[in-house]
Amino acid sequence: MHAIRAVEKTAYLASVISEATVTVLYVGGSEQSKPDVLSNQNSISIEGKRKERLHKTEEFLIKQGVSYSVTI
Repeated sequence: MHAIRAVEKTAYLASVISEATVTVLYVGGSEQSKPDVLSNQNSISIEGKRKERLHKTEEFLIKQGVSYSVTI
């Protein structure tokens, strides 16, 4: 929920400043997480959910006409 509001506000701010570029920072790695955190889901499904959220963010920024880059 917070991430959605953050991308909406960021897109708004970037649309006001024509030369602005949004950097989407993707931080994560299941191999670095503690095993007990991953005990109820496998790392493949967690990674899939992360990619889905990143894709939704990119789609929103494209729809808003905002220049962006992704850093993983």
